[in-house]
Amino acid sequence: MKRKNPFSVSFVRRERPAAAGAARRKAGRVLTALLAAGCLSMTAIPAWADETATASDAATAIVIEYENLGQLVLNSQNLKDATDSYTTNKSNYETLISQLEDERDYMRLLADKYEDTEDEAEYKSSANAITNTLTQLRKRLALLNRRASSVSTEKTIDSYTQAAQTLMIAYNQALLNAEAAEKSAEAAEASYNAMLNKQLAGTATAAQVLEAADTMQQQKNMASSYRQQAASARFALLSQFDITASDSVTIGPVPAPDLDAIAAADFTADVEIAINNNSSVQSARKSGTGDTYAQEALLDEAEAQTEASARSSFLELYQQLQSAKLTYEASLDAYESAEITWRSAQLKQQAGMYDNTSWLEAQADYLQALADKESASMDLVQQWEDYCWTVKGVG
Repeated sequence: MKRKNPFSVSFVRRERPAAAGAARRKAGRVLTALLAAGCLSMTAIPAWADETATASDAATAIVIEYENLGQLVLNSQNLKDATDSYTTNKSNYETLISQLEDERDYMRLLADKYEDTEDEAEYKSSANAITNTLTQLRKRLALLNRRASSVSTEKTIDSYTQAAQTLMIAYNQALLNAEAAEKSAEAAEASYNAMLNKQLAGTATAAQVLEAADTMQQQKNMASSYRQQAASARFALLSQFDITASDSVTIGPVPAPDLDAIAAADFTADVEIAINNNSSVQSARKSGTGDTYAQEALLDEAEAQTEASARSSFLELYQQLQSAKLTYEASLDAYESAEITWRSAQLKQQAGMYDNTSWLEAQADYLQALADKESASMDLVQQWEDYCWTVKGVG
C-alpha cells in the first residue's frame, strides 16, 4: 500500500479531563482536547512554525512538528549511534511505562474508593485511557527488544519514527488533560469557597463543605498526575532526539486525521502486503527445509500458523481503525450540540445570569465536549498510524 500522509490540518488545542461529578466520560488515550481559539478568555497555544529541529539546535528555540518527526529521527545522534540509542530509548520507555502503571493503579484505587458514585466512572475512564497508552508504549518497547543489528537503515528510521509518534501523541494527550483538569479544579475550588460562605451563613452543613473540599482535591490531584505524565512523555521524546535544552523546545499538536485516506484503505490488498512484510512471517519462510518429511511438515505448519496469526492481528487492527472512525464521527455530532449549549451559556454570562462558580462549570462542560471530540480525533490518528506502519512491516 502506498502510504499516504494521513495528516494535513493543524489547529490550536486546549483540553479538559473529567470534572468531578460529570456523568459523561469517554475512555481515550490519556488525553482530552483543545479549546477553540477565541471561545474562552484563555491564553491560546500558538500555531507551530513550519521548521525542522535537530539536536544541534538545542541552544536555540526548537519547534517539533508531527510531520517532521521522520527528518528529526534521520538527523538525530541516536540514529547515528544505534547501540547507545537503543539502550537510552529502551530505558526511557521502561521508565515511562512504570510511571504510567503507577498512575493507572492510582486511578483504579480512586475508582474503588468512590464505587457507586458518579466519580467512579470518571476514574475508570482515566484508568482505561492510561491502559490504552500503555498498550501502545509496550508495543514500541517490544519492537525495540526485537530489533536486530541486521535491520536495514530504512527499517530503523521507520521504527524510531513510529516510536516518536507514539510519544508525541502521549505527550499531547497528557498535556491537554492536565490543562483541562486545572480548569475543573478551578471550578471545584470556586464551588468549595461558595460552600464555605454558605456554611457561615448557616445554609450548608459541614458534610457538604467536606464533600466540596474532597472534590476540589481530587481535581487538583488529577491535574498534577497529568502534568507528571506529560513531563515524562516529553522527556522521553526529547531524549530520542538527543535534545537536552527542554525549556527551548516547543512540541506541536497532533494534526487531525485524514478521513479520505482512511476511507480509501483497501483491507484485502493491505493484509497481503502486511503479511509479506511481517518480520515473523519472513523469518518462518526463511527457516529452510527439513531433513525428513516429518520435519518438513512441521516447518510448513509453523509457517502457516505464523501467517494465520499475522492475518488475524491485522484484521483486528483494521476493525479497531473502523471503530475509532465511527467514534470520531459520533463525537463530531455530539460536539455540534455542545457548541449550541455553549453559545447559550456565553449569552447568559453577558447578561449577568451566571455567578462565578456556574460560569466556570459551564466552561468545564464545554471543554469536556470539546475534549471528547479531540480525544476521538487523536485515537483515530493513532489507529491509522498503527495500520499504516503494520502494512509497511514496522508495527
